[in-house]
Formats: sequence, C-alpha cells, structure tokens
Amino acid sequence: MRFLLLHGASWSEAQDAAQDAFTQMCRPGTSIRYPKAWLRTVAWRSWLRQQVREEPCEEVPDRPTAHWDSPAHAVELGVEERRVIEMLLLLPSKQRAALAWTLDGFTTQESADAMGISPEAARQNLSRARATLKARLGLEGLGYETAEEER
Repeated sequence: MRFLLLHGASWSEAQDAAQDAFTQMCRPGTSIRYPKAWLRTVAWRSWLRQQVREEPCEEVPDRPTAHWDSPAHAVELGVEERRVIEMLLLLPSKQRAALAWTLDGFTTQESADAMGISPEAARQNLSRARATLKARLGLEGLGYETAEEER
C-alpha cells in the first residue's frame, strides 16, 4: 500500500488495489516467479484502472493531493513521512513513478519495464525527481549525491 501511496493513490484506492492484487495472487494455478514485483505491478495497474472516470473527457489529475483520511493511515505515517509523501505528490507523474519504484527497491531496468518506458527515460525521470526534491529540501550542494548520480 505504501508503494501505491507514493504513486499518489488515496488510502482507500491503495487498499482496493492491494486487495485486488492479493486476490489475483491467490487464484488457483497462479505461478509467480517474482512475487514482490508481481504484486506491485498488479496493484499499480489495478489502481490505474480505478482512475478511469465515468466522464470520457475528464482527465486523471497529474498532481494528486495527499489523503490522510484514515485513522490507521495517520498512525502508520509519521509527520516526516507525510511531509515526504506530500513533496512526492508535487512531482510530475512520470518522475513520481520512477522514484516510487526505486524507493521500493527495484532497479532502473525493472522500473522501466514496469512503467513501459526505456531505461534511459526511467533514469532521466529519477534524476529529475531527485534534483527537484533536493532543491525543495534545500540539500543542493551539501554532498548528498547518490551512487547513480556519481557515475
């Protein structure tokens, strides 16, 4: 669910998508080679399907707002985590997705495959997301470069 929240899902949307993924996982005859990646991919796609509106002209918002609409959610997330998620939600959707996959432990190649983009595009979106967050946090020029940026 944290993975979906990082993508911009509301608490209830994340719950629904996670439940859908686990339901699909438990179907008889389902063979899964990489369960962590499989669950996140299926939950992410389920959440994306939830975003389809009844009105064909209505677009999915690129910059969702943070939803702290559950007491359980408020307990799970500390003040700093909420601040970070709120900043993540200000990123453009592709940058937010690249960062969410990376924060959940996936490689650039795995992230690119899941998002249906090239590894170069995933790397570029990740780099832009990190630069934007550094600027917002005031960390530019303080030596907080990542190993990937040093290469």
